[in-house]
Amino acid sequence: MTTTERWQVDDELRRCAARYLASSGRSERDGPRFAPVTGELGMLVADRFAAMRHEPDHPLVAASYRQYIQEITEQYEFAVAGLGLRIEPWPHRTEPYRDSRHMIEDVRRHRHLYVLATHARWGETGAEHADHPVLARTGIVADGVELLANDLFRVVHDVFGHAVAGHQFGPVGEEKAWLAHYGMFSPLARPALTAETRGQTCWMYFGPHLRTEAGALIGKDEPGWVPVPRRPFAEQKAGLLPAEVSGVRLVRDSGTGCVRAHPLSGWRPDSCLPVRSNRKPADVADDLAEAYRTTTFRVLAPAGPVDLRIGRADPDLDALLHREGVHCWAFLTAWSPGGRVLPAAENQRRGAALRRRLRGIGVPVLPGTGIGVDPDWPAEDSLLAVGLDRFTASRIGAEFGQDAIVVGDRDSAPELLWCRTTRDDFSRSPDPRPTR
Repeated sequence: MTTTERWQVDDELRRCAARYLASSGRSERDGPRFAPVTGELGMLVADRFAAMRHEPDHPLVAASYRQYIQEITEQYEFAVAGLGLRIEPWPHRTEPYRDSRHMIEDVRRHRHLYVLATHARWGETGAEHADHPVLARTGIVADGVELLANDLFRVVHDVFGHAVAGHQFGPVGEEKAWLAHYGMFSPLARPALTAETRGQTCWMYFGPHLRTEAGALIGKDEPGWVPVPRRPFAEQKAGLLPAEVSGVRLVRDSGTGCVRAHPLSGWRPDSCLPVRSNRKPADVADDLAEAYRTTTFRVLAPAGPVDLRIGRADPDLDALLHREGVHCWAFLTAWSPGGRVLPAAENQRRGAALRRRLRGIGVPVLPGTGIGVDPDWPAEDSLLAVGLDRFTASRIGAEFGQDAIVVGDRDSAPELLWCRTTRDDFSRSPDPRPTR
């Protein structure tokens, strides 16, 4: 197979993917547009994966992985039946193919695929978890071997993520394969897919084993470079990456316990950069930034007031998030946009509009107030949005004319997020087609 042929789309494989989507009641749509995998982006996702907890029993994690396993099972059965694909488990710890070209050629020309069996190699010793949901037995047998859910995923990802369009192994090809496969999953399954693909591959290609002591990425020809065959596998853990990394916010209804998936409108793969590498705009005065940092952000929680300060973690807030089954939050106000004090009636109207905006996207809210140290500045009615991701929070803050908002993750200190910076970054290109 030549280089040109390798990068052409295989029409029969593409039609198989389209038929699967039609059979599942979803239309054929492209996934989000590819964004270059820069060192900054790769390291950021790698660090988010490293910080991600193994929480298979967390309601949001469990719901996403259940759907993910259901859909990879459906995709596997569809590929085997629709393509006549023959699967042969590879029992050795070594990779079954020399490179991606040989794997893609085997699928395209011979409708055959070796799959590295999970029981032969899965993670590194001490970095795997026996309670991981993808270790579930499926009852599906290939060449006399019962496949685990993780084996099914390795098959369908090689076929639909890599072989359809010829995406190679490596940081760019793996990111493209994740995006190509992303569109075949429902929104509820996409966070699990992202953890199992984007999170793990970014850790492998941009993780701590490829950085200097100062944290800089080591180049291929520099001392300390680790060739791919000698790199460790990422920790095999079940968890959720931030919504700005996966493109989907998960919310659990506190009354019914049902988990709902909300694709982020206008999201693209590099959306995590402006909201995780946030800097104060150059035209924002230092005294305004200091005013934000010294403000008390009071949450009127059912168990009593919780006072939040920038840079200081609060165990009461962490306990509240744990009870709600969420990982993140945002503290927002619609009052006094751009530092202009408005009449009380106008501020109240804006506050009601913010509450409607948050409830419209399915986010529970608690009342709050922002209390500055300046006695001449009135306290501002605010809302704690429980489970709201940074990406959406920063856009809403910008919608309501705020210079900055306060955001945080469970077990982490509150952070100041400058809405003007993120607004400028988001406006560099038009919104892609909304995800399903």
